[in-house]
Amino acid sequence: MGVANIQLNWLIEEYELWNKENGLNLGSADEHLWDERLTPAQRVWLADYCQRWETVQREADIEDAIERRAADEQRADDRLKASEDF
Repeated sequence: MGVANIQLNWLIEEYELWNKENGLNLGSADEHLWDERLTPAQRVWLADYCQRWETVQREADIEDAIERRAADEQRADDRLKASEDF
């Protein structure tokens, strides 16, 4: 698990705590950006949170792609070595 995935877990915990502190039980944050039941301050917090989430999610996607590529290359190397042993 890369650093960005750890950061995503922290963001999840932060969101759950924010929900609890605000007496809310919201689902996905981006679905509530324009929720008129929320205060303007809550919507600002959600907008900032969504922006931070998107940034870290992009980083996590890159980390995951790098890890998949490395694993694919390792499997290819292993197959090549196995074929050379015959």
